[in-house]
Amino acid sequence: MPDVPVQSVSERSSVELTYAPPRRTWRRRLNSTIRSWARSTFSRESYVTSLKSLLWVVPLTVLIWIYAEREQVVTANNVAIRVKAPEDPGRVIRFVPATDNIVHADLRGPQASIDQVKDYIENTTIPIEIDRSLTRGEQPIDITSQLNKLPEVANKGVTVERSSGLRISIDPIVEKEVDVKAPPDFAGAAAVFTPTRVRLRGPESEVERASRNGQLVAYANLNKFASQLAAGGTQTLRNVPLMPPTELDAAEITFAPVVVSAQVEASKEKTIVLSVVTVFAGYPKVPKADQYRAEYDNALRGVRVTGPADEIKKLDSGATVAVAFFPVDLDNPDINTNRTAEVVFALPYGVQPSDQDKKRMVTYTLELRPKTNP
Repeated sequence: MPDVPVQSVSERSSVELTYAPPRRTWRRRLNSTIRSWARSTFSRESYVTSLKSLLWVVPLTVLIWIYAEREQVVTANNVAIRVKAPEDPGRVIRFVPATDNIVHADLRGPQASIDQVKDYIENTTIPIEIDRSLTRGEQPIDITSQLNKLPEVANKGVTVERSSGLRISIDPIVEKEVDVKAPPDFAGAAAVFTPTRVRLRGPESEVERASRNGQLVAYANLNKFASQLAAGGTQTLRNVPLMPPTELDAAEITFAPVVVSAQVEASKEKTIVLSVVTVFAGYPKVPKADQYRAEYDNALRGVRVTGPADEIKKLDSGATVAVAFFPVDLDNPDINTNRTAEVVFALPYGVQPSDQDKKRMVTYTLELRPKTNP
């Protein structure tokens, strides 16, 4: 067998192989991504940067929100506004009805301004303007335009959109020369006044009504001189104030001059004892007055009175009468409970009860009124 040549085997060089890493699952990839984002987002540097931003972003956001809230346009409905009429020396201006000096209005504007305007008008009595050309009688007033002209309203950007109606009455002031007289119930024999006539000034409608009723006079108020007149005889009185008759009850009534002098022939005082004075019960104007009545002795006996001789003579003869009243208390109408009340005397001019009789009391009880068939 032939020899086969044997070749020498040379040492082979080593070969380095690189294998691809195994493919990660999606869950591992997601976790890795989240960890990487968290490391970059929540680092110390990012915290500091975010905090610096918040220090000016948050206050600015709050301020913007507050400003937007305050500047939001809103409407305040039915706001009550108290008004007053102007003082006019030549006219008497009243609201119609007399107690109706409240108007209601709708306001529109920024919320902050609305609050300020409401606070002002709800705590302020607003004077209104009256055109000088308006004549006597009732007149409507455009209050809306006047309210919109107020600086406290206009300067705040607020508008008064609507308001309730307002009516006034206008009464010109007039002057009349009138006689000075003693009051109708004066008990003196005669009174002479200096001056005998004075000027009366007041609302035209009031003066006209008093004139039609024969009451356009000035009465001398002699009540404050009762003690001086009680001495009787001729008395000279100084600075006697004047007062209007009941037909002229307006507060605007004035006189010029405001006082006069008087010479009065006064009767001397006398004292008598009235055997009986009839007593009447005075009931308040409440519904309970129709349900209850007072039971009492309706006669006061032995009442001592003092006054001008002629008035005392009339009382003694029965030409005039003296009566008394007492107020019935119906606040707590307990039946059959004794109550007491002080009487008030109604006596002729200048006649007074004694100090002791002024304190007379009446004892009474309440009982149910009998029902009447309808």
